[in-house]
Amino acid sequence: MTWRFFKFVYIVLVIESIIFVLFYIFGFHGLLQLRTLYTHRELVMKDIESCMQQKQCLQDELALWHENDFAKEQYARERLHMKKKEEVVYFIKNNTNS
Repeated sequence: MTWRFFKFVYIVLVIESIIFVLFYIFGFHGLLQLRTLYTHRELVMKDIESCMQQKQCLQDELALWHENDFAKEQYARERLHMKKKEEVVYFIKNNTNS
């Protein structure tokens, strides 16, 4: 075999190797894409954990509503400004200079 043939094969192999490395790093399923997916997965896991904590907090609040009638009345009076019949409500301004 001639020297030209070996040189041609060598050049083809080098070009294939370069293309392989480029696809391995920058391809659709390459390392950069995997890194992006892992980062996105971590963000989603944090969101899931946050939602589970919020769900637990809401379940605790719901249990309090079912168990405690005072909590219902307190909520109605403080946040909805509701009152019983023949009851006078006084609003007190809280002037704190902070």
